[in-house]
Amino acid sequence: NARTVGRRDVAFWRRLAARARGRILELGCGTGRVLIPLARDGLRIVGVDRSTPMLDRARAKLARAEARRTEAGSRRRLRASLVRGDIRYLPWRPDTFSLVMAPYGILQSLTREADLRRTLASVHRVLAPGGRFGIDLVPDVPRWREYERRLTLKGTGPRGLPIQLVETVRQDPRRRL
Repeated sequence: NARTVGRRDVAFWRRLAARARGRILELGCGTGRVLIPLARDGLRIVGVDRSTPMLDRARAKLARAEARRTEAGSRRRLRASLVRGDIRYLPWRPDTFSLVMAPYGILQSLTREADLRRTLASVHRVLAPGGRFGIDLVPDVPRWREYERRLTLKGTGPRGLPIQLVETVRQDPRRRL
C-alpha cells in the first residue's frame, strides 16, 4: 500500500507490461496513474473504469501527454483508450488481451463473492491463451485499524492546487470485510 501511494508500483507494472505480446487491459484505471506511463512506453493499452469523473481526468492527462510528445517531435501517437464500463462484464470479445492488470487492490473493492466470480470469469474470457493476469492485493487490509476521516496524504497537484486524501476504514468481522 505504501508503495502504491508513492507510485513506486508503476515500475512493476511497466516491467510486466513490457513483456506482453499484444494489447493490455487495466481494470479500474481511474485517472490513468498506471495507464499513462505504459502508453508513453509505446504499449497498446485500454483502461476501463466505472467512474466518469475519473475517466475525464485520465482523458485530460492523456491529451497533455500526447501534446508533450508532439512538442518533442514524436510522430507516434499514444495507443491508449479509455472505456467506461463494469469490470464484472467486460465488453470485449474473447481472447482480446495478452495482459490484464488489476492494480492497487481493485479486486478487493469487490465485496461480494458473486461480483468477484463474475469479474474473474470476465477476465478469463477476454484474456488470450498464454496471457497473464496481474493482480495487486493489499495484504495488510485485515490488520488495518478502524478510523474515520484520517488525513493520509497531503500535497500539491496539477496547476498548484492542493490535494488531500482523507480515508475512513471500517471493519465488518462477520462478513470478513
